[in-house]
Amino acid sequence: MKVEEIMTRELVCVEPQMSVVEAAKRMKSANIHAVLVVEGERLVGIVVDRDLVLKVLAEERDPRRTAVEEIMSPDPVTVEPETDVIEAARLMKRHRVSRLPVVERSGRVAGIVSEVDLPTILSRIE
Repeated sequence: MKVEEIMTRELVCVEPQMSVVEAAKRMKSANIHAVLVVEGERLVGIVVDRDLVLKVLAEERDPRRTAVEEIMSPDPVTVEPETDVIEAARLMKRHRVSRLPVVERSGRVAGIVSEVDLPTILSRIE
């Protein structure tokens, strides 16, 4: 089975200069735990809800004045749509991430796959 068969195609993306408040509002509105940070169609980072807590609230930063680029994880680990789901699960475990952006060879972001998409597969990985 390939990642493209299980990935989420409806993406919520933000731009690096956008405020953390706006990113958080988009996450809440879409009921998701991460947003992809893009410049044009190029992926430059990812922000997860944990980043909001640890990099904004815990550091007492003003979320209205903090830009997404200040707290994002740059250059996230990615997979291509043709990647086998077992390999995607291994990458998640190896890099200790719960989401992998799916990026086409052209560089265009095509989707995202998360560990909730792979429960039975992840349990079989050593």
